[in-house]
Amino acid sequence: MRKPCTRLITQSAIGLLLLLYPTLTWGQAPAPPFAAGLKHPIGLTLDSLGRLWVAESGTGTDDGQISIIMPDGSVHPFLGGLPSDTNAVDEIVGAWRVAFMEGQVVIVQGEGVDGDSLSGALLMVDTTGFMPGEDSLTRADIDSILHISAFVLDEGYAESNPFAFVMDAATGNLLITDAAANAVLVYDPAADTMGVFAEFPPVPNNTGVGPPMADAVPTRILAHEDQFLVGTLTGFPFSDSAASVYAVSAEGAVSMLYDSLTTVVDMAIDPMDGQLVVLQRWRFMTTPPGPLMNSGMLLKLTAEGIDTLMQDLFFPSGLAMGMDGTVYISSDVAGTVIRASVLTSNRPLPAEAVGFNIYPNPFQGSTAIRYQLDRPQPVRIEVFDPTGRRVATLRDQTQAAGTYTQQWSGHNDLGQELRAGYYLIRLQIGDHAWTKATIKQ
Repeated sequence: MRKPCTRLITQSAIGLLLLLYPTLTWGQAPAPPFAAGLKHPIGLTLDSLGRLWVAESGTGTDDGQISIIMPDGSVHPFLGGLPSDTNAVDEIVGAWRVAFMEGQVVIVQGEGVDGDSLSGALLMVDTTGFMPGEDSLTRADIDSILHISAFVLDEGYAESNPFAFVMDAATGNLLITDAAANAVLVYDPAADTMGVFAEFPPVPNNTGVGPPMADAVPTRILAHEDQFLVGTLTGFPFSDSAASVYAVSAEGAVSMLYDSLTTVVDMAIDPMDGQLVVLQRWRFMTTPPGPLMNSGMLLKLTAEGIDTLMQDLFFPSGLAMGMDGTVYISSDVAGTVIRASVLTSNRPLPAEAVGFNIYPNPFQGSTAIRYQLDRPQPVRIEVFDPTGRRVATLRDQTQAAGTYTQQWSGHNDLGQELRAGYYLIRLQIGDHAWTKATIKQ
């Protein structure tokens, strides 16, 4: 039997705060909302048309849903009737994340309603033919269910709360964070098998308040280069500078990548410079116990240190980042999403300065990526699908001054032909990067 893990999800301290301060008047988000009236929004994902998909965990009355926010901020429900419940400490539990995979929307449905077959699972839904503004889909439209929590409990863990996932482009496997088991799970769709990929041991609690050790709770997981990045938050008392981002190798080995963080609930890779951006939910006070209002932060982590991109955020819960550097941040407590332009440290020169062009576009068969160098520089060319997942690396080397053409045949790094659709090609030359879209027919 495995050692039981203390359950902790991203809204745990909100439940505590509601119990401790039932008459508290909430503050306001630091920026006007891009969209409002959402039901505890958590995970955010941009699609290739610039629409923002949001997982709403609901109000605890089986009203969780997935919605689409249009570029003008209007909100259209896509799928309703998802499990939404409250637990013993008034935490809302429901849909945590939404993402795209092979033409389907994949929903991470967390712990929740006892006996509901959709709880603790990944839900796959086909989006073909759906138009925002039409009647939303229902539970009956869910095409397949991958049960996560049943496996976790059978493994001997005390509790399970699937929170996020990513696909391993090299193997096709799914890596899933469980924020109650404090582990990453691996699912092999070809063999239909699941296993424990990595675990995160407790970390010391040096505050003098609470237990001597605090859980290291995995939240967001990203695939980056040849490894996976996992953000964490710590259990009570949610100590300042006690959370970390871990690197997990392809074999499941865990090592600390960045430390001195606080309650990391989401992450993204800045497409402008390739650096890691993390979303911190709050700072927590022990006297009196409760979260510090408007203490959420958006940070960029680099080899040189931590750069604060945004601060004074009101209970941020989810993050999405566009290819132009625009960020979207949800607040489950406020029921809003804000949008902001965050200047990166490496804003590129105009693409015309290096002759960056893709032709033909759209293309059948192959397309040519053209660029020029005025001096020897390192060059990296990558292809991403609409979800931001890298599917191919076309070049990664230092080149001499000159004009170059790089062909792409529409295949991934495994030599497999990709489906027709929208792709993003990122050209990085030295410290500058550019991204352009192409359509494979």
